[in-house]
Amino acid sequence: MQRQTAFKVWISDLVGKEFIIDESEQNFSYVLINDNKVSRVNIMATVIEKYNNEDNTYAVVVLDDSSGTIRIKFWREDTALITSVNVGDIINVIGRVRNYQDEIYVTPTIVKKLDSTWFTVRKAELIKLYGKPKKAESRNATENVVEEKVVDEKISDNTSRQRLLSLISKYEEGIDVKTLVKEHEIENVDYLIEELIKDGEVFEFKGKLKAVN
Repeated sequence: MQRQTAFKVWISDLVGKEFIIDESEQNFSYVLINDNKVSRVNIMATVIEKYNNEDNTYAVVVLDDSSGTIRIKFWREDTALITSVNVGDIINVIGRVRNYQDEIYVTPTIVKKLDSTWFTVRKAELIKLYGKPKKAESRNATENVVEEKVVDEKISDNTSRQRLLSLISKYEEGIDVKTLVKEHEIENVDYLIEELIKDGEVFEFKGKLKAVN
């Protein structure tokens, strides 16, 4: 399968958009920006916050490109991508656009530290492509961190993961998270859902979770 283009975008053009899942295209998910179906992005911005849990199985950095902020989330071995990254660094992130509980975030495949000169060049390039950005709502690394920290410091249980995936698969029309939690007792359910979404086994559509066929 051909890899989708990683579009260079303003953060504000990404976080304020509707996350769309096209079931006619094998559940292809994207954000529509200037008529482009953006599923992968190429973002250059400043790190303004960084969070790691104690055993480095989960990490978050918040990026700011002057138009807005977005969270970049890392799991398991991917946390090594930001070992040398610190607050104040300018980094280039290439990754996939994700959505969970109405938050658009990015799971990265490439992270590179850059000189500030490149940031200036990128801003000029984006202004030429899209015009000057509108300021978007800010997010922070520690938003919901109490819940995330509790579940992410525990080792993901493969049996629970497979059970959860099996349950979601039974609902052809999808099942909302509240109903799933209420009807089925599964430990670390929020963390497991995010893992399944990150690994492309589950997607969220109109507030419901559905398994990828």
